[in-house]
Formats: sequence, structure tokens, C-alpha cells
Amino acid sequence: MTIANQLIQINTTKQEIKTAIENKGVSMADVPFTSYPSKINEITGGGDVPDTYTRPSNWRTMPT
Repeated sequence: MTIANQLIQINTTKQEIKTAIENKGVSMADVPFTSYPSKINEITGGGDVPDTYTRPSNWRTMPT
């Protein structure tokens, strides 16, 4: 892969990250790439994992 192709790939990835951050409701107007980590930290919600698992009651009984 040429350096030109690598630069295109990096820029494409940068744009995709920016779009993903914006899709989470964080404004990315005039934000330099070096500030993306702080913008990612502004994303709230998601990632919560319940402490326990409850098997749905409408599932068939497991054989012993």
C-alpha cells in the first residue's frame, strides 16, 4: 500500500470516527482530531451490563 493510500485510509477512518461520535449526539463542529478522545468521553449511556441474568419465564424447562 502506498503512502498516499495509507493517508486516504487514515482520513477515511477519521471521518468515520467523527460521524460515529456525532451520531451519539456530541457536537464535533471545529474539533481537531487531537481532541477526539475528550469528545468520546462526552458520550453518555450505553455500555451498562446488568449484574444478574434472569432466564425468560416463557422458555421451556431445562431437562435435569
